[in-house]
Amino acid sequence: MNVSALHFYLVPALALAVLTGCDRSSESPDYLAKVGDQTLTEADFLAAAKRRSISDHPAAKQALLDELVTEMKLIEFARENALDQQTGYLDEVRKLLISHAREAIVAKPIAPPTEAEIQASYNARQEEFTTPDRLHLAMIHVPSAPNASAEKHQEAEERARDIREQIIQGASFGDLAAKHSAHRPSRYRGGDLGYSTPDSFDPSWGPDAPAAILGLSESGALTPVLASPDGCRIFRLMGRQDGGVRPYNQVRNQLASELVRNRQRSAREERLASVTQSIPVTRSKSPLPEIGTSESASPTTLPSIPAGK
Repeated sequence: MNVSALHFYLVPALALAVLTGCDRSSESPDYLAKVGDQTLTEADFLAAAKRRSISDHPAAKQALLDELVTEMKLIEFARENALDQQTGYLDEVRKLLISHAREAIVAKPIAPPTEAEIQASYNARQEEFTTPDRLHLAMIHVPSAPNASAEKHQEAEERARDIREQIIQGASFGDLAAKHSAHRPSRYRGGDLGYSTPDSFDPSWGPDAPAAILGLSESGALTPVLASPDGCRIFRLMGRQDGGVRPYNQVRNQLASELVRNRQRSAREERLASVTQSIPVTRSKSPLPEIGTSESASPTTLPSIPAGK
């Protein structure tokens, strides 16, 4: 097995050795196994059994012993090959140490927010919970090339006006869209664009389109023919879904959870600052190095795998 293939197995073993380790005193009479200068004591074995929820069945205990011996052999292999000084493993162990430290810094329990506090958060965030009106639109796009002559643009506008007049006289908007519209996504759906909000209107519709569309008040109403650089468009209002503020009862639980998470985070940060304030820190006054312009320096090493006593 090559060194890289051992990564999956070695990281937990290295972390265990750095964070807890085994009692390596060769003088202890109650050892169960020795690997190099490592000693597995009865206390180590019982602690591992408790952590891993091992039963008192002989086969289960033997399997645990075999597993612990394998881990000790891996640690021995890692030490012999200086794997405990490789950056990848150091990073893994560093993360575990930081995680254990954070778990050890336990903040006081957070009281749940009151109903008044949740309501106040809702009132302060009305804009966030406001949904705009949604318009169900259909469109017919009569094309003309942006670089076409004024005469060609005029012809496209005349065709669009003729189509609009046919619709007013009772012709099917959907049939005319399938026959004349250049907008492929909607053409064979009768020009149906689905629901849109004002902030999602396509700029290619032209500068006059938003006001004309928002001016439609009844289902079936048509906009005037709207000219744009790539032709002319006719829009039809198919329906409307009124927007508004989402009711309090729909967002109450979300707001309560956010308040709890924010308070927990603040409490943890305060607790972290409190328990670490006595740890001395010295900061260099030198400017920070530029990133990516020079060869990466070797990281500061963590303590190596404990050697046997």
